[in-house]
Amino acid sequence: PSALTLGSFASGSDGWTFDGLWRYSGGAMVAGSTTRYSSSYSQSLTQGQSVDLSGCGAATLSFEVKLSDDALYDSDPTDRSERLYVECSGDGGVSWAAPLTPNPAPPNQNGCGNSYCAGKEGLDRSFGWTAQSITLPSECLKATMKVRFRAAGSSAWRLYNPGWLVRNVAVRG
Repeated sequence: PSALTLGSFASGSDGWTFDGLWRYSGGAMVAGSTTRYSSSYSQSLTQGQSVDLSGCGAATLSFEVKLSDDALYDSDPTDRSERLYVECSGDGGVSWAAPLTPNPAPPNQNGCGNSYCAGKEGLDRSFGWTAQSITLPSECLKATMKVRFRAAGSSAWRLYNPGWLVRNVAVRG
């Protein structure tokens, strides 16, 4: 099996669509805000072109992820709800499978479950570039497979800027 690059982000967004907090910056796609928002948000970085995985008995998604958290950025002592979910779709993005669980869990990410999570006041969950390798569920092994990274939380201003960073997304079938 060979790897198919879905997005290296070496010189731009590589045809991925993105909204809200996401932007291209220096070889990666980045989510984070310096603007204060007081409402919840869900912003996605979504693969532009579908990939045909219908002939694959199994496939693995690989990428690199980083979190620049700041335990002093917000004075709220409660755990923040800022999360980064990795999701796949087998129907071109009409519906999304349950979030994929990080593998391996990066340092400082204990207790985050099936997402990456930011900390709270005094709890820095930052981690450097970490390679991930996640087996895709069978519902994503279809002719119109897509991947998305979804940043979600209760208030974007609590996510340090740049926050989440993603690069070198590939699939191996």
